[in-house]
Amino acid sequence: LVGKSTDVHGLDEDPVMLVQDTTSMDCAVVFAGTNDFGELSSSTTQYGTGYCGFENVHVGYRNELWTITGDAWKPFVPLLEQCNRVICVGHSLGGALCEVFAACANSGNVTDPDYKRLAWEKKTTALMPEMSTESRWVGQR
Repeated sequence: LVGKSTDVHGLDEDPVMLVQDTTSMDCAVVFAGTNDFGELSSSTTQYGTGYCGFENVHVGYRNELWTITGDAWKPFVPLLEQCNRVICVGHSLGGALCEVFAACANSGNVTDPDYKRLAWEKKTTALMPEMSTESRWVGQR
């Protein structure tokens, strides 16, 4: 574990973590699944909207990812820049967030505001220090 942040809005807390393989220096962004009853609307609000240059993106997942990639996301950018490669994992809602995240991150749509909100530039690959799972880290929480 090299980074974690929790986006808090109302009673909803959305933890995001970044882990790095110590050999390959590849990283995984980890999105959590539904963790609060109030978050069910993220999955049940089902109409299409635009996101990152794509049409008909599930509005609930788009809104959830857009919120997470705000202030709580900013500390991840300098960490992601040090990764050899970046993959995304998640369960349930977290898996849906990964799908939308990966589509946007891989779109190369550099002029889109949604892309700019989550993008990073690959810099020199580096092994990042491991952090304790008990540590609190920069973010909304």
